[in-house]
Amino acid sequence: MTGTPERIYLREVDDQDRTFVVSFAFDLGPLKASVAELGILSPPLLRRRPDGGLQIICGSKRLAVLHDLKQAVALAQVAPPDTPETWCLLASLYDNAFGRAYNTMEAAFMIHKLLRHFDQETIRRKYLPLLGLPPSLKHLHNIHSLVALEVPFQELVATNRLSPEAAAQVGHWPAPDRQAILPWLRDLRLSHSSQLEVLDYLTTLSRREGKPPAHWLAQPELAGLLADPALTAPEKSRRLLETLRQWSFPRISRAQEQFQHHLQALGLYRHPDMRLIPPPAFEDAAFRLELRFQDSSQLARQIQQVHTMMGQPEFEALWNL
Repeated sequence: MTGTPERIYLREVDDQDRTFVVSFAFDLGPLKASVAELGILSPPLLRRRPDGGLQIICGSKRLAVLHDLKQAVALAQVAPPDTPETWCLLASLYDNAFGRAYNTMEAAFMIHKLLRHFDQETIRRKYLPLLGLPPSLKHLHNIHSLVALEVPFQELVATNRLSPEAAAQVGHWPAPDRQAILPWLRDLRLSHSSQLEVLDYLTTLSRREGKPPAHWLAQPELAGLLADPALTAPEKSRRLLETLRQWSFPRISRAQEQFQHHLQALGLYRHPDMRLIPPPAFEDAAFRLELRFQDSSQLARQIQQVHTMMGQPEFEALWNL
C-alpha cells in the first residue's frame, strides 16, 4: 500500500482527523528529546484524502513533536486515497501493539473503531491480545463502555488512577451522580480496591434508601471533607470509607464500635499478647481468644487475667452486641 517515504508539508496533515488515531493522555517529553537529537527514526504513515489533505494512520505523536519543534516538512509514507479503511485501521493497531503498550483508554478507543468493521468474536479472539487484554467478551464490553465516559474520567483511567472496573460501574450512573463522585476519585487517589468499595457502598445505599449517590456525598458528614486542610488525603479516604460503611451497615457498625469500647474497658485493646476476635458480622455468639506466651508463668498470668475479665460487666455485654 505504501512505497518510498516522501516529503510532505506538515500543514497538509489534519491532526483533528482521528479516524485511525487512538493516542490519549500521553507525555511527549521523552519522544521530543529523542527527535530533537536524532530526528524521526521511523516515518509516520498517512493516507491521502480525496480532498488532498492527509490523515494520520500511524505516528500522531511523532507529528505532534515535529509541530512543537516548528518543523514545516517531514518524511512520511503516504497511502493513496483508495486504501481500504480496514487496512489503515489494522496498520494503526499493529504499529502501536508492537511499538508500545496501549493504555486502557487507547485500547477502548481502538475497540470502538474495530467494532465498525469486525464482529465481536473476531475482535475477542484476534485483536484483544494485541491490545494487552484478556480475550473475553466480558472484558471487551467493559473496556468498550469507557468510551462513553466524560473526558476527566477517561484521563484518570488512562493514567491508571481509576480502575477500568470502577470506571465501567460509574458509567452506569446518571450524569449528576458521575459528576458528584468525580472529585473524590480524582483528588483522593484511592486504591483500586477502595474505589470499588466506595462505589459498592453508594450503590447499596441508593438501592436501599431510594436516594442517589449524589445525595449521600452531599451529606454534612462528607460535604466538607475533601476541602478540609487539617486532614491528609489518606485520612480523608479513611473517613469516607468509614462513613459510607456505617451508613451501609448501621447495625454491624454499631456493634463494632461497642466491641472496641468493651475491649478498651477489658484492657484488650491492642494488647500485645492477647487477642479477642468477634464472630463474623457479629452474627453468632462464638468469640475466639488467642493467647501468645513464652513460658508457663506467662500463661498462668494470662489465664488469671481472663478469669478477672469474666467477672466484669463489659465481658458479659459482648453477647448482647
